[in-house]
Amino acid sequence: MSAGNFTTRGQYEGQWYIDKDPYAIYRCLSKAGTGGNAEDETLSRSEMDTKDINENDGWEFDMDLSEEAWDTMLNEFAADFMKRFPSFTRLDRGVRSHSVSANAIMQNDLFYVAVADNDWSFAIVLMEKPNANEGLMAQHYQRYLDGMKECLLTYVESVAYRTGAYTHGYVNRTSH
Repeated sequence: MSAGNFTTRGQYEGQWYIDKDPYAIYRCLSKAGTGGNAEDETLSRSEMDTKDINENDGWEFDMDLSEEAWDTMLNEFAADFMKRFPSFTRLDRGVRSHSVSANAIMQNDLFYVAVADNDWSFAIVLMEKPNANEGLMAQHYQRYLDGMKECLLTYVESVAYRTGAYTHGYVNRTSH
């Protein structure tokens, strides 16, 4: 995963990065894939081996299935997060945040939770709302950021976090 291109700017902002590969779905064009009925055979990029990826003549990227897989995970993540933190409400997908190129998907009086395309990963971002109470943001920031991590690790094996301009670390589902 190439994580870390997207970054936040506020004192009480943070992000987690998740790999895009599980949500890039390919459909088998011939029975040259892993066997079975070629009509029904699909693999995520993370399930494909090097031969499948390099030759790629037996597989075709399926935008509809990829969007469906991503939307399903994102909706389940949002539902889990809002159950954990009832002050957050869902926003229509596509609502732009206040200052960066991310789509806000949830909000409360203090923060947005947004998604940004980060080339090889998605950034799931906790962002300050303009003019929100700084004392309350300081009080809740780490709890919300940790809650995002916990909810994301329900659906993905690992999340990455920014450690510097060109570096990142990982938290695995089993190690946190």
